[in-house]
Amino acid sequence: MAGNWSRPQLRKTDLKRLADSIDALATKIKPFTHKTHEYRRVAAVAAADLHHIGASFVDHINRHLSKTEVNFDPPDFTPEVILVTKG
Repeated sequence: MAGNWSRPQLRKTDLKRLADSIDALATKIKPFTHKTHEYRRVAAVAAADLHHIGASFVDHINRHLSKTEVNFDPPDFTPEVILVTKG
């Protein structure tokens, strides 16, 4: 049966060793995971700044236009656009 982890050939010591290996790996990668979240935060701040600069630029150009208007899309920045996270 799928999902049945009490098979005779899979001993408890094997499961314990596997669990210990997974825990050790999780401990090793934790600093990298934290850095990844920090990089995403910094990227979101930078993206917001760039969006503001672009919107300001378009606004200044539009002040000098008389026959047309430049559109800046999307007009509003949302961090969700750049931050794609799972929890």
